[in-house]
Amino acid sequence: MELLAEAYANAALPYEREHVTPYIKANPATAGRVIYRDEVWPGGDFSRFRITLDTAEDYEVLRLLIEQHHADQLNVADLLALLEAHPEIMALNAHIEQKTT
Repeated sequence: MELLAEAYANAALPYEREHVTPYIKANPATAGRVIYRDEVWPGGDFSRFRITLDTAEDYEVLRLLIEQHHADQLNVADLLALLEAHPEIMALNAHIEQKTT
């Protein structure tokens, strides 16, 4: 939480304030204070899963995950297993490119 508050206070660009992680990744002062995904989930790169709410397709993915699979009640490991098991849901927004600026 402390690092998020620091990023909020110091980020200069609107994009850094909206997405938070660009500021954290670009700031050398955060080195050693961040746990990257490979440390938490060894052997896995789950960045292919678009779990965000920027588009109508994103909304549909979230709606299906919550209404049909109760994803709002799952821990991260169970959510990742659900996403792996249902590629048809993730295909709904897979074509959307994440903003970079």
